[in-house]
Amino acid sequence: MQLTADTLDSFKAGRFEDFLDDGAVQLQRMFPDRFTSFADADVAHDAARNVVGLSYERVSALGRRSGLLAMRLAFLRAAYGIGVLDDPRYAPLHALVNAQAAATASIKPNTSIGTYLTAHKDHWHQPPLARGADSRPALLSLIERERADWPMVIDHLSKAHQSAGTGITPEAVHAFVEQCYRDAVTIGFETTVGVQVHALMADAYGLHYFDDPLLPDWGARYRDTPEAELIPLIMARLRNEDT
Repeated sequence: MQLTADTLDSFKAGRFEDFLDDGAVQLQRMFPDRFTSFADADVAHDAARNVVGLSYERVSALGRRSGLLAMRLAFLRAAYGIGVLDDPRYAPLHALVNAQAAATASIKPNTSIGTYLTAHKDHWHQPPLARGADSRPALLSLIERERADWPMVIDHLSKAHQSAGTGITPEAVHAFVEQCYRDAVTIGFETTVGVQVHALMADAYGLHYFDDPLLPDWGARYRDTPEAELIPLIMARLRNEDT
């Protein structure tokens, strides 16, 4: 995966708005599946611009004001979710981004992020709910009846990743679930059921998916819907009943 010359040239020329627009076009071209839910093309473009802009802010916070690294992070976010750099499941990606952020030489020859995305496309290009689909209904039934404990949730996710060949270890899954728990409590979830289904959604759609510009409907639901009403909506999505 390589950036177009127009995207980099617009950034170098100081045309940041053009950089955002060019980056958004490229993001939509490379990850079309992430934009199929947008009925309005302008809204989809604005969402892609937001991902590019947020990625530039993040790499700047890492100490490298780089349009190139911002676009590489935008690609990772399109593939693995907006919270990929906070997601314990993707520690190897954290290392790749941090190495480029800290590099003293030009990062243009460093194609490690694009190489990683290409090598792992079979994993991130799957439908979000494909992983663990066979065992998820039984787990959701237990969660709904408040009969699922956290080891069951972690075991389900660990086996789903093992079966899919993602290379994500049970230890990484455990750390991911702990992060989901912290997120859910910060948002205001108060029930175990709510936190558990939130963790399952985050495994499918990415950590912090409620803040993902490419999932605006879920952002609105998390902001405006009480937990008791939100849980059935999440359950329906996890069961593919809301499509």
